[in-house]
Amino acid sequence: MDENKKPLNREKKVKKEKKSESKQKNISMFKTKAFRAGGYSTAAAAIVIVIAVVLNLIVSGISTAYTNIDTTAAGVYSLSEQTKDIVSSLEKEVYIYYIVSPDSKAEYVSNLLDKFRAKGSNLKTEEIDPDINPDFASEYTDESVSNGDLLVVCGDKSAVVHYSDMIEYEAGSYEYYMYYLQNGQQTSVYWNGEVEILKAIDYVITTATYNVYFLNITGDEDFSLLTDALDNENIICDTISLEDGESIPDDASCIVINVSEDDITDKQYEDISKYLSKGGKVYIAADYSSGERENLNKLMSAYGLSFTSATLYDGDRNYGSQELLYPAYTGEHAVISPFAKANYMCFPDAMGIEATEKDNITVTPLMVTSESGYLSTDDSDDIDFKTFNLGVVADDSSTGAQLIVYGTTEYTSSDYMENASYSNSDLFVNSVGYLCDKDSAISVHAKSITSDTTLDFGSTPTASLIFAVAVLPVAISLAAGITIWYRRKNS
Repeated sequence: MDENKKPLNREKKVKKEKKSESKQKNISMFKTKAFRAGGYSTAAAAIVIVIAVVLNLIVSGISTAYTNIDTTAAGVYSLSEQTKDIVSSLEKEVYIYYIVSPDSKAEYVSNLLDKFRAKGSNLKTEEIDPDINPDFASEYTDESVSNGDLLVVCGDKSAVVHYSDMIEYEAGSYEYYMYYLQNGQQTSVYWNGEVEILKAIDYVITTATYNVYFLNITGDEDFSLLTDALDNENIICDTISLEDGESIPDDASCIVINVSEDDITDKQYEDISKYLSKGGKVYIAADYSSGERENLNKLMSAYGLSFTSATLYDGDRNYGSQELLYPAYTGEHAVISPFAKANYMCFPDAMGIEATEKDNITVTPLMVTSESGYLSTDDSDDIDFKTFNLGVVADDSSTGAQLIVYGTTEYTSSDYMENASYSNSDLFVNSVGYLCDKDSAISVHAKSITSDTTLDFGSTPTASLIFAVAVLPVAISLAAGITIWYRRKNS
């Protein structure tokens, strides 16, 4: 054997041993706590990424009605409970067509329609590109339909919701709104999409017609604020004077008497009395008057009703102003049940309504003062505290006639009707709707777009994104920490 080969074999052996030692070190490195901790972190991160991708793939196929989260104070992106109830109980198929070209589509309108569709199996929505199908709307309506408008259809009835009606500017128009902003003046914007769509749905599914006539006593009264409120109910409004041979139309669903200090005329009294004797429905609101007001008093007394001799104060429900009464609700009558009892109503300068027993007449109080109510003319040393009625319903079982009476017209002035803090508008609308035998009154209002709100529904974070980015990593880290702590504790 060649002696020179021995050192070479020895060198190979040494190299082999070093390589084995290096391999063992590498294997040991993978067993260290540091490596295991890093591996856990890497694995957890990989799991988070995979789950996030899977969740977003799943959620991307789900309607935005279920994934968009409304964080605005006014609930701009949410549907009211009344809207949910009406849409979920639809017995006929209703179609809402969004007439819009792809480059003009407003995501917040699309997402609102998703929310409507999600609440009713009989409500369908579809986007129609007017550039591709320019004659689509004309198949259903003769009304002008512009890019961005909605067409609501049920059977052979249709209604158009104009995009311009879905956003209201307190300043009157977008141009004035921008002008006020640029000049540092405060003005409000309201999102009215839900109201307009709900009104259109109510119109196309309703077969009955409701006609309300306002009694024009002085000849120059302006009822526009009240008729606008009833317009949301698809109630047709007109005025009558009942003078010069004019009579109550046969199609009258209800007569509205909104009288300040005047009295109704002899002719008006006679015609309305006859109308009630045949089962008519009359709404009466009157302010205090120092005059006799003989005819109005006679009309009410036939149903056991009369006004107090003065306006009221309330020691418990004035809240800082004797003339501003905040009524208490009395029960679950249909006139007041549709809106939240937590909401305030304000009755300024209101008279009380007294009721005496009459055959076949049932009087139901709607709102009352507290037990600390009293007449404004009471002597401070001799006050007769008691509960007064502020609004009542009188039913005549012999004829079917109905009266709803309030001791103030001021509760329907713009100061209270247009103030979202009060339910005064709901009260008026529900009262007239009840007398018209209308099943439901729309008590949904436009929602204020404040500084926390932008009309960009599409940018609202989805539930999956929030879950994947914020909730899931925290949950996994917490679970891993608890697991490691538990193992160490029991090792």
